[in-house]
Amino acid sequence: ISETRRISMLKLSDWLLWEMGHWPNAIALAGDSHQALTMAGLSEFFDNVVGLKALLIEADKECDTTIFKKRVQFPNIGEGMKQRREIGFASGRP
Repeated sequence: ISETRRISMLKLSDWLLWEMGHWPNAIALAGDSHQALTMAGLSEFFDNVVGLKALLIEADKECDTTIFKKRVQFPNIGEGMKQRREIGFASGRP
């Protein structure tokens, strides 16, 4: 990746994260989680970090059955198949 492309991607990511973490946007996207974190007394140096944490919590709740979550849970295909008993002695396949 070129240096100019890397810098432009970092700038865009910075803008996107700060806009998503801004409290009105975070409340609109993850209101319950943001309220729970605020009521728990969570404070950060930057207020946007609380919004980002709320978004991550809410996304984790919503994404349990998606392909992305399955890939994160089973990064190694063989281990995932072994846990689901698709391979190994229980499946009858070595």
